[in-house]
Amino acid sequence: MNFVKSPCNEFELGYSISKSFRIPNMTIDSKGIQPDYFLNNEIEEYNWLDYVIEVFGQK
Repeated sequence: MNFVKSPCNEFELGYSISKSFRIPNMTIDSKGIQPDYFLNNEIEEYNWLDYVIEVFGQK
């Protein structure tokens, strides 16, 4: 795993730097990982953060 801090140091992104062959029926290479929550195009790009806080709460 590789980790990168956001410019404000409030968030950290972790991403894999290797390819996985462990689970052949559940591959993520070339596809990515499905998100837990999907934001569709009905939410304006400038308003996504307010939407997420309103719907899912702030941690």
